[in-house]
Amino acid sequence: PVFIEVPDVSAVPTTEGDFHLFTASPCIDAGVNDSVSVSTDLDGEARIQNGTVDIGAYEGGDADTLSPELQTKDTTVFIDESGTGSIKPGDVVMQASDNTNVADTTLSRSEFDCSDIGVVSIEVTVTDGSGNQTTGNAEVTVGDTLKPSLTVKDISLYLGTDGSESITASDLILDASDNCSIADTSATQTNFTTEDIGDVPVDVTVTDVGGNSKTETAIVTVTDESLTKYTITFNVIDESSEAVEGAEVSIGGEVLASTDASGVAMIDTINGTYSYTVTKSGYQDVEGTVTVSDSDESVNVALKEAKYTVTFNITGENSQAIEGATVTINGNNLPTNASGVATIDLSNGGYDYTVIKSGYENASGTVTVSDGDVAENVSLIAASEDNYAVTFHVVDENSEAIEGAGVDIDQYNLSTDASGEVIIYLVNGTYDYTVTMNGYEDFSGSLTVAGADITEEVTLTMKVYTITFNVTDESSEAVEGATVSIGGAVMASTNTEGNAAIDTINGTYDYTVSKSGYSSETGSVTVEGSDVKEEITLTGESTGIHTTEGKEVSFYPNPAKDKVFIRLNGMQSMATIKLFNIHGQLTKTYKISVSGQRVTESLDVTGLNKGIYLLQIDYGEKQVTRKLILE
Repeated sequence: PVFIEVPDVSAVPTTEGDFHLFTASPCIDAGVNDSVSVSTDLDGEARIQNGTVDIGAYEGGDADTLSPELQTKDTTVFIDESGTGSIKPGDVVMQASDNTNVADTTLSRSEFDCSDIGVVSIEVTVTDGSGNQTTGNAEVTVGDTLKPSLTVKDISLYLGTDGSESITASDLILDASDNCSIADTSATQTNFTTEDIGDVPVDVTVTDVGGNSKTETAIVTVTDESLTKYTITFNVIDESSEAVEGAEVSIGGEVLASTDASGVAMIDTINGTYSYTVTKSGYQDVEGTVTVSDSDESVNVALKEAKYTVTFNITGENSQAIEGATVTINGNNLPTNASGVATIDLSNGGYDYTVIKSGYENASGTVTVSDGDVAENVSLIAASEDNYAVTFHVVDENSEAIEGAGVDIDQYNLSTDASGEVIIYLVNGTYDYTVTMNGYEDFSGSLTVAGADITEEVTLTMKVYTITFNVTDESSEAVEGATVSIGGAVMASTNTEGNAAIDTINGTYDYTVSKSGYSSETGSVTVEGSDVKEEITLTGESTGIHTTEGKEVSFYPNPAKDKVFIRLNGMQSMATIKLFNIHGQLTKTYKISVSGQRVTESLDVTGLNKGIYLLQIDYGEKQVTRKLILE
């Protein structure tokens, strides 16, 4: 009952003691009014106060001013793997009592870390039900008994010209860590001379701030022979053959280099076989070995994007699994199973998604993948209004279904299936939408839902891009009248600027560019979402003249228009070229200096009339004459 003064029970019956209640007594206002047969208590005060009778001989309570009694004790706490430790009030309270009750016990500190190793003084405070407090002190000894972690590595050491060399303990440490921190590192031997040639075991010791230590043995291979170093060049690309910058190359578990903007990382080392690992966030690690044997080595590494599993958990408002909901993400339509689950593997990035189920409000959101699997929980809300199925049927100009077309409507992103269809449930109203697909023109429209399911037919038109062929000759002059054929069919001819334009859709096309008097050029061009320019250089078909001395004179094209190209090979002197018309009149003279090498010169024939000419070539004491046609 918490009386003010409780008599010694061994002396009863007795008149000693004070049976008035403290205000903190649980007997205050705890009685039953119907049991009261008197109007006042023993002090003559009203028997019932505050609406409910107290239990006892007196009504009302007196204030408790007595402080609790407290006896503390010292304790010890050890730092764990995370570098922290904690205590509870019971760890530092030996005894606490009060004439009423101890309501609360608080500590000035209960959490400790590595910086507290040693003895820490704290305050302990107990409070009774009346708010009276007593504070005492306790000492907490903070300790750390966990040993550091240590991994060492073997090294090769070349003695200098003076026959000695030194290392540090850090040269032999691959990795060292501790729940607190490393305070000291040491090695049993750091100086080496010719007396140490060979394999020398060296004990490496790390000690943490708590005095705990770990020792491992490394091998130092000492030699006085020159160790030639060679370069290992790592060329790192992705699945698209693009250079990967920032990929880390580790050998023996130690990161030794990172790739530059060209995807290249170089490591200098001595002869040996090395295990390597190439890592990059968002990609799968690649491991391998490379052997260096008296030469530089090159290692080509292709990184594949890492894929992580995104799991959608679709439930209703009562957390029940929803089967048959469709999750649209990254162009994929995923149906949920009986557990309401749909999964997809995706690389790093942010992805918008839409969840649709008949009888529920549509849901949308964004999920982010960042170097790990992701669980996305989506709760669907039952539709508050009647909604109706809107089916989009998307086809091309040949009425063929288009799979993977994106449909944006009412802030939701959808994707068509293999039948070119996708369904969304909407309430009555008018909705604008846009349908997109790579290689097709965007299509925008509007539809109205009016109390019934509807189907929206959409036909997409393929985008047309221009392939521009720029055709020149060997002197970079435009070639007019060259024909461009694709798939064996002539599609265009070059204009006066040497250009021919062909409009087509995405795809890869084999082409042939031809012109009378020139050798035809073949090739392949790929159109992928943009216009393409293809540079073509035509080489003239030469009219060759081989002399008995093994020298060669040739010219092209024939027929010609503005220029004639003369090719001379193996001559040692000046060549004179004369051009006569059909009447034998000299119309042009050209001189070409040669020195035994193959020389090609262009002759300007602009201004000459069309017709047949004789081309006379004089070199040394020799002379060659051939017919030339000017158009």
